[in-house]
Amino acid sequence: MIPLPFTSPLLNPYRNMRDRTLRGENLFIAEGDLVVERLLDSPFPVESVMVVDRAVQRVRTMLEKKVPQNVPIYLVKFTEVESLVGFPFHQGILALGNRSTPWSLQDFLSPKDFYSPLEVISHPEVKTSPEIYPPHNLSIPHNLIPPPDILTPSVLPAPQETIPNSDLSGDLKNKEDLRSKEEPKISRKCIIVLPDITKPDNLGNVFRCGAALGADGILLGSQACDPLSRRAMRVSMGGVMQLPWIKSQDLIKDLHFLKSSYGYQIYATVVSENAIPLPEICWGPKIILCFGNEYDGLKPELLAECDFHITIPMSREVDSLNLGVSAGIFLYSALRT
Repeated sequence: MIPLPFTSPLLNPYRNMRDRTLRGENLFIAEGDLVVERLLDSPFPVESVMVVDRAVQRVRTMLEKKVPQNVPIYLVKFTEVESLVGFPFHQGILALGNRSTPWSLQDFLSPKDFYSPLEVISHPEVKTSPEIYPPHNLSIPHNLIPPPDILTPSVLPAPQETIPNSDLSGDLKNKEDLRSKEEPKISRKCIIVLPDITKPDNLGNVFRCGAALGADGILLGSQACDPLSRRAMRVSMGGVMQLPWIKSQDLIKDLHFLKSSYGYQIYATVVSENAIPLPEICWGPKIILCFGNEYDGLKPELLAECDFHITIPMSREVDSLNLGVSAGIFLYSALRT
């Protein structure tokens, strides 16, 4: 470690962090143990690490294992760090990353399987259709209705009068009774599309959900906010450095490419009575989930490119959910059930 006074020019990238952005310098800053560690594990190049003296013992093992030999580690006194960064700083560690472009669209298309404790149900192949479907209680496309054998009670186990391995309190003595005996493999591909999300909190939440639930990548529109902003990275818990993403300069063109060349089906998440409710969707093997702007939703030109319009049924006259919450619900349905 290299001890430095807070006035050292080597610490300039960390100076007055609240009042400036490093985007023009092609740099970004990761804050806190977990986010710094995920930066060190990511394909983004690391320029330097800054550690506050009070945090050395806590992060020493991580630094010894993760920081490359050619990356300098600067040591700053706790009594000086606030004067350096411009606000009370208690995270103890920062790291400076380089805004390279580690991913391309091809990284979304690499084969990837993951596992789920839930049973995988094979649905009939869904044919694409650009039309907006009529109200679901009037007409549901046959290819979006689960096969009859899924809906009939005959495939369900007969009810039991008592729960084995339970006592009068209702607590299971053997938790394995609740677990599936097998963990089938799910191979569904999923790309998330965020054309023009403007709030870093929402963006970070979607990245965190996508990384946790097994999405293959995120395709951002040119008007989307910065995934490498301090706020987005903190909210995502470093998910922006785990899940591949790119900013598209022509989103419609890229969607058409994925649809025509790779067989992806595009699902628009909307608030509409004419959309297909989530419980009635049979997901295809390759899906793209599009989430609109927090205020205006998806633009008409993107909606026209989508094969299906889908929605989450609401109760108590609530018309919508927070973007991060709705993304988590759709992703769990598509990737874990």
